[in-house]
Amino acid sequence: MSLLQFQALSGPYKQQQLMNAVYRAIYEKRLRLGEKLPSLRELAVQFNVHRNTVHGALNDLVAQGLLESRPKKGFYVAEEFKQLLDLQYHAPSPSLPATNPKVKYDLRSGTSDLRHFDLRAFKHHFNRAVGKMTYRDFEYGFTAGHPHLLEGLQYYLQQMRALPPRPLLITNGSQEALYLLSQHLLRPSDKSALPELSYINMKKIACQQKVNIIPIKLDQDGLNTDDLADKLQQHSIKFLYITPHNQYPTTVTLPLKRRLHLLELAKQHNFYILEDDYAHEFSFTTTPPTLVSIDKAECVCYLSSFSKVLLPSMRIGFIALPEKLYQPILNLKELISRQNEVFIQLTLAEMIFSGYFEQYLHRLRKVIKNRRDFLVGELHKYSAIKFTTPKAGLNFWLNTGKLTSQLINKATIYHILIESEDFYRIDNIGVNEPQFIRLGFAKYNEQELAQILAKLFEN
Repeated sequence: MSLLQFQALSGPYKQQQLMNAVYRAIYEKRLRLGEKLPSLRELAVQFNVHRNTVHGALNDLVAQGLLESRPKKGFYVAEEFKQLLDLQYHAPSPSLPATNPKVKYDLRSGTSDLRHFDLRAFKHHFNRAVGKMTYRDFEYGFTAGHPHLLEGLQYYLQQMRALPPRPLLITNGSQEALYLLSQHLLRPSDKSALPELSYINMKKIACQQKVNIIPIKLDQDGLNTDDLADKLQQHSIKFLYITPHNQYPTTVTLPLKRRLHLLELAKQHNFYILEDDYAHEFSFTTTPPTLVSIDKAECVCYLSSFSKVLLPSMRIGFIALPEKLYQPILNLKELISRQNEVFIQLTLAEMIFSGYFEQYLHRLRKVIKNRRDFLVGELHKYSAIKFTTPKAGLNFWLNTGKLTSQLINKATIYHILIESEDFYRIDNIGVNEPQFIRLGFAKYNEQELAQILAKLFEN
């Protein structure tokens, strides 16, 4: 039996911490292949946790193939662990690795911290969903989405986002939603409007369809609707793409007065608004209502996804559509991807109906707000950096002025992925050197954020 001693755990997510500690002991060869672990009681004392926490963590490691459970004998390090180590599993790191192994920190788009995702709870809801499935759930025919998820999503959106009754369509993330809407609404040589700094994939979709893009100015309050009104005197557009809750990339929240003006312009000039509400759950103060919730003319197509609140790889997005657009968009969805995968839809529905999803969001929002507040305090230490504290979202928009190019070079040296404003610019004509950078903070803890800032901003 191993004489290895573990340190007591502290803070939340003790089961995941325990799993990481056991894994590190194996990876560092403090636990050998085939070696027996201490008993549940001994481990509970060492880690200072309940025996059920130990039992759950070790069983999860068994499920991953890292441990073996031998009846009446205990838990052992799997003999075939070396193969698993080489092929499947990677050692936990103090920092969350990016997709590129050479990248230490990825500060680009901003996602939540996947280390806070409770995989055990996900497995529980997945198993519950599968246990309720019948042969009907395995057939074709759920192009709009599985009815159980649509029902849960409709309820959630009405309660949390004041969404009016609109036909819903489940998509493969918000990216497919944008593509479907663009395919239906646009033809070559048509015109669409985008903020002068915007989500770059929306620009790519428009360019792929050979559409003319009309850039609209931004200011300290977000989209300048007066500039949009001026452009509408010169151009007839099919739609405007906008992220009013947390402007992508500048993080500004559009005031109510401008939202009302925007809706009036859409009604007057007969164009659609594509409202991409990608970070709604991460609000740190009261924000104006969504455009779709105050849209009386049915000119808003409302879209979002669960990529930032749950898992980027989950690929569940949705569109709430005006009635007259629903059937043609549904037909196009059937042609392009037929339907979304059902298992994950039903798992998400279980998470919503059980109340777990709302509880998870509450905990995650608290973590991210604490990180935002920590970062505000740290950034105030650097007098050369100017910023406005974001009311929502997972990013900061930093005015780094003349330091911008230097910071980009530093980031490359330290294997940090970061993007300046020129990456998001729709029209580069007459643009000077970039003055801003976007910093995604939510996936890193306070210690990691302090290290990142030191590398970027200290000499």
